[in-house]
Amino acid sequence: MFHPSTLLRRLLLTSVVAASSLAVVVPVAAPSTTSVASAATGNWLNTSDRAAVIASYNAEFGSSVGDPAWTGSRSSCVAGTTPQAYRDAVIDRVNWFRSMAGVPAGITENAALSAKAQESALMMSETGRLSHSPDGSFDCYTSVGAAASGKSNLYLGRTGPDAITGYIRDPGSNNSSAGHRNWILHPTSTQMGTGDIPSAGGWASNTLYVIQDSSIVFGSQPTLREDSGFVAWPAAGYVPSEVVFDRWSFGLRNANFSAASVTVTVAGQNLPVNVEYRSGGGSGAPFPIMVWNVPSLDTTPAYDSPVTVTVSNVSGSVAASSFTYETIIIGDELPATYDAFINQAYVDFLGRSASTSEMDIWRARLHSGSSRQDFVNTLVNSDEWTSVVVENLYWDTLGREPDASGVAYWRSQLRSGSTVANVASQFYGSSEYVQGEGGTWAAWLTDLYGELMNRNPDSGGLTYWISQAEQRGSGAVAFDFYQSNESRRARVRGLYLQLLGRGPDPEGLSYWAGVLTSGDDLALAAYLASSEEYLNRAG
Repeated sequence: MFHPSTLLRRLLLTSVVAASSLAVVVPVAAPSTTSVASAATGNWLNTSDRAAVIASYNAEFGSSVGDPAWTGSRSSCVAGTTPQAYRDAVIDRVNWFRSMAGVPAGITENAALSAKAQESALMMSETGRLSHSPDGSFDCYTSVGAAASGKSNLYLGRTGPDAITGYIRDPGSNNSSAGHRNWILHPTSTQMGTGDIPSAGGWASNTLYVIQDSSIVFGSQPTLREDSGFVAWPAAGYVPSEVVFDRWSFGLRNANFSAASVTVTVAGQNLPVNVEYRSGGGSGAPFPIMVWNVPSLDTTPAYDSPVTVTVSNVSGSVAASSFTYETIIIGDELPATYDAFINQAYVDFLGRSASTSEMDIWRARLHSGSSRQDFVNTLVNSDEWTSVVVENLYWDTLGREPDASGVAYWRSQLRSGSTVANVASQFYGSSEYVQGEGGTWAAWLTDLYGELMNRNPDSGGLTYWISQAEQRGSGAVAFDFYQSNESRRARVRGLYLQLLGRGPDPEGLSYWAGVLTSGDDLALAAYLASSEEYLNRAG
């Protein structure tokens, strides 16, 4: 009763369903434990919306504002000013990073602060070095510029929006506390000022006036996107790879990170982490922060890469001591071949095409970091696959429509831990099957040879198995046939042909025939169907 169209499903009849012992089964990644609120609930981006994040990034970074049209003079030490549009672009970049981080993105420019920042920027540009407490040795020194320098982020070599991106990156051994980033993302800030000097005739420089009076710095905490009140960079949710830098940070009001630790996990594996800075908190730290880097982390992945971060053992006046969130580094789009791969796997494993909603779900999951093997394992361990297995057992062995009660019974057996091999042997060894093949041991065993070994029996073998059936019963003999070396090697060849369109190499045949000793046909099927070869063949 061999039906070629059900080859794959028959070849998988020895796998374990429900209480599976398959080492290759990896559950689909669970959603982040940190919820990301809708953009409608606050002045920030909904970073759970990949398309919205990409559109926002392209809009912000899609064009350059160029050098500022500065009105000052180096030779006369006139600080001058820059066009309003240029200063607006600087504030827009500040607000973009804040909106990504989930803090209120309503920073406005304070013209008075910008004027002071302009004097600071000229001092840094003309002197060619940076200081938060410059003295009279600085060229174009003014007391106003010096005071502004002590309350500002300072950049030499960049101006405008590019300087803001540089502050978020915060490179260099002297910036291990990511202080420039921390001030830009400070939740209670409402106003900033910017001063910019172009590179013509000297150093390009930016001064971003960030530290306002204490009533603002230590003001009431506004509502943040993350329910637990943390501010991370890279943020929770989707983040373009272009703004994922070596330094990662996690800030939390009133926290003490002196004894805190951080774990970074990618694809189920913990990566080595170098902690660079831990704030001890206290009244002198309006927004305490912890900073680390992950040397082995790929920050420019080919496809979307989920990174799970857990910060533990946080003390202070905080609601919890442990925080977990997921950053998904946006990589390239999935290749077009993935659509064909998803659909082909549905056809091969479930006997039907994927629905539109199923295609959408798996595109999103594969984009979010689920592997091809995650996808295949989910199919073969699904309730639908269990039903398909039972229904095809009826057709392949008994040649008839299954009855509803029988399907329900055998499904419950599989879900309670019975292997499909044991269930299949009861079908192949049932009196209904034996009678359907002629009612004699010889006729039944001849059919088993053809079904499970793809050949006719030899006379000595047939005689031996007739005696075994008389002594041990048809069920035990059917199981032995199914798990014989010859049957296992035939199943390996069949899976290779069905999924890859070719036979196995000798080493692969021997290896997988050995694996199938434990009835692990699914391990081979999942391995083949998640391979590059299957992906390319499907496409």
